[in-house]
This record gives sequence, C-alpha cells and structure tokens, in this order.
Amino acid sequence: MMGYELRRRVVDALPGSAFALCCLALLVGSILFRSSLTNVNADANALDGFAFQASYVPEKLTKTYGEDEIRSAWRERYSEDAMLSTATIPQMSARLGMQPRDPGLLADLVVVGRVTQNRVYRYGTFVTNVVVERIIVPLSETSKATSRGETYALPKLDLTEGDVICVYDEFAIQPASSSAADGGSVREVCPSSGRSLYANFFTPLRSGETYLFFLNCTSNADISGVEDARFGIVTSLYGRIPIQDGDVSRPRVFCANLPTEEGAVENTPVPFGTTSEQNDEQKDNQPLVEALKALPDVTFAAACKVDLYVESPDAEKSYRETCSEIVSEYL
Repeated sequence: MMGYELRRRVVDALPGSAFALCCLALLVGSILFRSSLTNVNADANALDGFAFQASYVPEKLTKTYGEDEIRSAWRERYSEDAMLSTATIPQMSARLGMQPRDPGLLADLVVVGRVTQNRVYRYGTFVTNVVVERIIVPLSETSKATSRGETYALPKLDLTEGDVICVYDEFAIQPASSSAADGGSVREVCPSSGRSLYANFFTPLRSGETYLFFLNCTSNADISGVEDARFGIVTSLYGRIPIQDGDVSRPRVFCANLPTEEGAVENTPVPFGTTSEQNDEQKDNQPLVEALKALPDVTFAAACKVDLYVESPDAEKSYRETCSEIVSEYL
C-alpha cells in the first residue's frame, strides 16, 4: 500500500502537460515496439540485425549423469521427504539440475527433423516449423513429468514421416534501450525459457539444418491434429543435436577460450564475470578484463550459424563427445 501511495504522490506532483507527454511517449514506444514484432513476422530478414544475448557454457554444465548417479544424489538430498520418494528421473533431473546421459528419458517424442524457413514470433517466443524425417521414438501416451511433477495425457496423433510439427524456439525479442525517445528501437533477442538453466545456452534453430530432437508435447489430449500440436525441447543441453549425412554430429561451436581466474582450484574453471571467496582479490584480473573486451558482439544472424557458445576448449570437447555418443546410440 505504501508503494502505491508513493507512486500516486509522484503522479499527482506532475504538471498536467508533463504527465500527458509521459503517457504519449509510452504509448508511442509501445506502438513502435509492437509494430516491429509485426515486421519480424512479415519479413524474416528483419531479425538478422538484432543483437543476440550469447551465453557461454562452462565445462561443468556439459556434464551428464547416469540414472544411478541421479537417484543417489536425490536420496542424499531428499531422503527424509516421503512425498518425494516416488519421484521419476525427469522429476529428479529437473529439481537437481542434473541432465541425464540419455535425454530420451525426458522426452515424449524423439525424431530427426529438418527446420524450415517458417518461423513465427507470438506470445513472447518463436514457433518454428520442423519437417519430421524419421520417427525414432513414437509419441508416448502420457507426458513425462514437468518440473512441478505433473503429468497429463497426450493427444493421439497420427504422426508420420513428412509431417510438419511446430516446435517452440524459446527466445524473446525485447528493447535493448529503455529510452522513450527512440521508442525502444534497438532490439535484442534473448532466451525466454524459465524451464531450465540449460535452455539459456541454446542458439536459434537454423533454417535448413537437420537435428536429432528430444521433445515434450505441450498440448493436451484435446488436440486432434498434428498441425495443432505444439512441442518444446527437453530441458537438456542435448535436447537438440545437429546432425549431418544422416547420422553424424558435427556441431558448430564457438569457443571463447576464456582464461580461468588465478587462484582457482586446478582444473575447475571459474565462469567469467563471477567471483568466489578464494579469488575475490583477483576481481580486476587483467586477462579476464581483456578477454571480455575481445568477445564479439553477436547478431541474431550470426547466432543462427552457431550451435553452442562455450567458455573453453574442454567444454567444447565434452559437448562434442557427448553429442556423438547420443547420436550413435539413437541413430
């Protein structure tokens, strides 16, 4: 209530003309921003020049875990909580932040699909059309548990090879500037998924590229047609793996080669821009400062040509090896 009263007093203190101008500026900015989103849907090339928030994956987040490791960690953390004793691997994985070695454990559907040029921005995210080239694991009858432990019956879809499905590519367009003067005309694209830490490291799906997709069906049983169904990528760094020549994974990886902070534990890289008790004195470490300056600005068009941005060669090596192992297992 106090906050409301304070805001009310500030508004009341504005002269009538100033208040009207503020409202007009906000209205114009909103109209310009919404207009820009319409332009994005009308012209796919309009996205290319937008800035893209690239996030660099540290080596530790490329790691995967076996079912026994996940169950052991779960028992250690929640052994006294009877309500959590019947949790499934997807539930455990989501709550612990431990991605399973087999992303299929999280998926309702596994397919090889080719991304088309049809990308639409709506409701704060992109919806991309994917042509199903091979069905590896058919759509299950019941969804895998979400992070809240909920399950639901999935639609009975007559999905066949050649069908086009709609996949969420979870990125949002937002103003990069809060200036009302330019109507927030500078745009940037950033991750919009709150489902998983791993989704924050994705890059946009690349038109014409073929992927091994591990998908969750987000539609309920009331949906009758494939064209009405919607799918999301599972909450794993390996939920979509680019493949070439039918069964080979050669992801395009940008390695920033960031230096680790001095004083860090050996073989334990510290993500750039973070500090810990043992290296607070190195906050102004010059090599890290220079590394930050050297990182390139990334546009949406450039991000579409990269499958993953990583911090170090070790992270790149781990990611590539895991992609190859998963593709070999499924294809």
